[in-house]
Amino acid sequence: MRTLYRDESVHVTDRTFSTSGRVSSCTEITKLDHVYVVRVRTASGMPVLRQVWPAAVAAGALIASGAYGMHHGAPPPLFTLLTALLTANVVLTICRRRVRPTNELWAVVGDKHVCMYRTTNIQVFGQVRRAVIRAREAQRP
Repeated sequence: MRTLYRDESVHVTDRTFSTSGRVSSCTEITKLDHVYVVRVRTASGMPVLRQVWPAAVAAGALIASGAYGMHHGAPPPLFTLLTALLTANVVLTICRRRVRPTNELWAVVGDKHVCMYRTTNIQVFGQVRRAVIRAREAQRP
């Protein structure tokens, strides 16, 4: 058995694909009917953006009323709305940049679609994907 890629969480040989972590698994390369890549935004990041949006709008409204109110009394509603939306967009842009996409390696095993591996590290993901491709090519007659 020849190792094609190995680190602390994944081991790819010319015969098997093994992962360790929350769910350990070992799959024979010959059982993989089809392997494909899915790139998604992290599930944990998107709810955070939904929670940040109302807070960012409220913060923008407070900034508008505080900045305008110091010199002129109550701010006009349009000024408050525009400042709130601008502040919310700035906050969301910063949050979106911090939410890195997750790259997932999926395979069809029998009649099921199985997520074999996922990571946010694009370099490691590319190395694992290439190792699986080489392993599958080695199994072809």
